Amino acid sequence: GKVTNSPMVLFREENRKWIIANQKPMGGNRGIFGSKSKKNKGHSSADQGEKMVVTVHVFDPTQKVHIVNCHDVCVQIHGCMMKSLLVEKCTKINVVFDSITKDCKVLKCKKLALQGTGTCPAYQLDKTDVLTLWLSEDGMQMSDIVTNKCTKITISVPDGEDSEERHEFPLPEHVVHKISGGNNVSSNAHHMTFQSDSVSTTRSTNP
Repeated sequence: GKVTNSPMVLFREENRKWIIANQKPMGGNRGIFGSKSKKNKGHSSADQGEKMVVTVHVFDPTQKVHIVNCHDVCVQIHGCMMKSLLVEKCTKINVVFDSITKDCKVLKCKKLALQGTGTCPAYQLDKTDVLTLWLSEDGMQMSDIVTNKCTKITISVPDGEDSEERHEFPLPEHVVHKISGGNNVSSNAHHMTFQSDSVSTTRSTNP
C-alpha cells in the first residue's frame, strides 16, 4: 500500500519492510506505532532540548527499513542485521544502524548524519546535499560508496585501529575525464584551471 501523510512507524509483513514516515518534532508527544505484536513494535519519543528519537527493532535479517519524509529527528535501528536501508526525502535527521547485508540508499535528502556501527557492502547516494557518513573500522574496509548529483559529502572513519579519534575527509565533487585509447579515464580534480583571454584562475577542490 501507499505511504500516507500521517506519522507512522509500522512493519509490513507482506514485503518484510519497516516504514518510518512523516516523523517530526511533536512538542514532547510520545507514541507507539505498529502491530500488536511486541516484536513488531516501533517506538517514538521526544525529549526536551533533543531530537525526537524513533526506534525500531529488526528481528530478522530479511527485513528492510524505509525512512521517508522525516524531518529533524533521530532514527535508531537496533537488533540483528537487516537486508537494506532506504532514506528518502528527509532533512536534518540522524540515522544509526548496526549491519546491512545488501545496501544503504539515500535519495533526495539534505543535512543527514548516517552512522553504521557494523558493516554495509554498498552505499548509494543520489541527489543528496550535506551528508556525513560515519563508518566503523570493519565497515570502511568493505564498503563501496557511489554518488550521483551530490554535494558536500563527508566520510568519517576511525583514526587507526581501536582509536577513539576519527578522521574526516570530503568526497570529490569535481572529476577530470580524459579519453585514452578510446576509453574514458576519470580521476579526482585536485585543481582546475579556467582560461579567459589572458587571465587564468586556479580553483582548488580540496581544503
